[in-house]
Amino acid sequence: MSKISIITSFAGLWLTSYLSDKNQIIFGFILIFTFGILHGANDLVLINQMNSKKEHPFLKIISTYIVVVLFSVILFTSFPSFALLLFIIVSGYHFGEQHWQSITTERSITSKLFELIYGLFILDLLLYLNSVAVSKVIYKITNQQITPYTYSTSLIVIGLLLVVF
Repeated sequence: MSKISIITSFAGLWLTSYLSDKNQIIFGFILIFTFGILHGANDLVLINQMNSKKEHPFLKIISTYIVVVLFSVILFTSFPSFALLLFIIVSGYHFGEQHWQSITTERSITSKLFELIYGLFILDLLLYLNSVAVSKVIYKITNQQITPYTYSTSLIVIGLLLVVF
């Protein structure tokens, strides 16, 4: 299953370079309304699994989930640059963890760091390949202009870190 995730991630990166902005938006909405909803539903399944073990009460889990979402909203409205950076780091780790979790049995700091760097590389590829549109979104969120040089430098640094691991 993880091989399919890796292949589809790279196929998605390749596909976006051939789609117009309008078609990318349409494709993005299709993905949100299919896989995005499934991902959210998966979160609820995980919450139910945690609740079924009776180690964590359902109300405590769902309250924590809601507090994290509300904290994220407050963080994005108060400190958008920091919130965006934190979002990118957490998303990168999440991507890497999802791709490698079934392959790596070791849960050491090294394996978690690899998952972070791998996920950041995938995310950075997406940002780099769509840098014009991403820069517009980042500017609207943070009022900071990101140059193409920043994307390419980040991709090279993260790529070198990935090779080291």
